[in-house]
Amino acid sequence: MRIDSITCCATCSIVLVALCNSSDALAAARVYVAFDGVSLVADDVDDAAVDRTAIAMLAGTLPPFAGDAATRAAVLASMRSDWAAYAIEIVDERPSGDDWSMAVVTSAHPLGESVTGAAVLDCADDRGPGEIVFAFADADDDAIAIAATISQELAHAYGLEHTDDPRDLVYPLATDGDASFLDECVMLVEGSMCADEHRRWCDDGQNAHAELLDRLGPAVADGGPPQIEVVSPGDGEQIVAGTDLEVEIDADDDVRVDRVVLFEGDRELGEDRSPPWRFVVTAVPSGSYVLRARAFDMAGHERDSNTIAITAVGSGVAPAGDVARGAGDAGCRIGAASPPAFAWFALASCNWRRRRAAGRRS
Repeated sequence: MRIDSITCCATCSIVLVALCNSSDALAAARVYVAFDGVSLVADDVDDAAVDRTAIAMLAGTLPPFAGDAATRAAVLASMRSDWAAYAIEIVDERPSGDDWSMAVVTSAHPLGESVTGAAVLDCADDRGPGEIVFAFADADDDAIAIAATISQELAHAYGLEHTDDPRDLVYPLATDGDASFLDECVMLVEGSMCADEHRRWCDDGQNAHAELLDRLGPAVADGGPPQIEVVSPGDGEQIVAGTDLEVEIDADDDVRVDRVVLFEGDRELGEDRSPPWRFVVTAVPSGSYVLRARAFDMAGHERDSNTIAITAVGSGVAPAGDVARGAGDAGCRIGAASPPAFAWFALASCNWRRRRAAGRRS
């Protein structure tokens, strides 16, 4: 392991260390939560099945979590709630085979009392099953907070970075509210190390829910195509030529709408990757137009909306070209996602995220 850089955050004590030329990945459908202590050997890559970690400073023997059986059960229940939307199994018995990853929960604090978790940030999630993440917790720590730390470390291993929204499970500071993996573009707090990966759904920021569905798949198979409707403008509406037209789409799916594409006739105007589904067609020239939208879900199903006829009238001056381009209000578009040449090691040393058990999503 070669250390390329270390960045410290005074607010939440984040340490980032580059791990170069790593080839191991977290792509397991199962995560083993290890409460009973482990002995790890340092290696170039993680391999949970043979207790090898790429984080050399965490090699050695880590003692068991000191919490009682009730606390352990509560941690597992909270974790399962965090990940309920995705095709991932959370277990507390060591699996056979090698297609699983491990979350070590220990009462030790090998990185200092302020450090509550550690994980490899794998931008492209291309390093194979077997990654190991860590949570450092005391016996009297809140079970939901411990689960949130583990969930955040697993999310880092799937390529998610810290965001600035306290509703998001990858928000790095303590919060009194319940959190989940948000299905919207959320700004990052430290600048993006995985921008190419996030850009598939967000021009700027990160959509945690979309990325996890893409990596893991849904907990329940997608049952069919999405529903979609153009709700604004109304059919037959007139606008002043040369002005902008805002188009609002209502789209829903039993798993998730992956993207919405807006058409004028058969010509694509633009697409949006995150709700709310809105487009702005700029400086519409005089004339009559028929708009429709098409929704795609994560399984590749698609459905067209109703069609809307609009007329642009008046003396507005049109720009060069035909109907102006469409742009999603959320600023999301699909983009090439080339795996970076390096991964990052993130020590999430943030305060416990204390969340209310009430109102959790099942």
